[in-house]
Amino acid sequence: MFNAHDLSAEIKAARKAADLTLAQLAFRTGIPTRSLARLEAGDPSAPIGRILQVLAALGLGLSIVKTSRPTLEALPSIYADDDPDRSSPASTLKR
Repeated sequence: MFNAHDLSAEIKAARKAADLTLAQLAFRTGIPTRSLARLEAGDPSAPIGRILQVLAALGLGLSIVKTSRPTLEALPSIYADDDPDRSSPASTLKR
């Protein structure tokens, strides 16, 4: 799963690959250097607008991919090997 830390690492790697300092990226984006440093450090409260602005300045984009969750019916087969004493995860709800 992709999180704020993963995104910040990608941004930092892209900045370094472009041979840009934080000050240069700040100049390109109009975002204060301190804010960029927090973003690269994985600050989860970074505004999405700033993230998109930085990505655009680095020639990157953001994609949203729908992830799927297993159905309730599929759970017993997913967890079948976890505990031989339980027939399904739902059996813990009955105890």
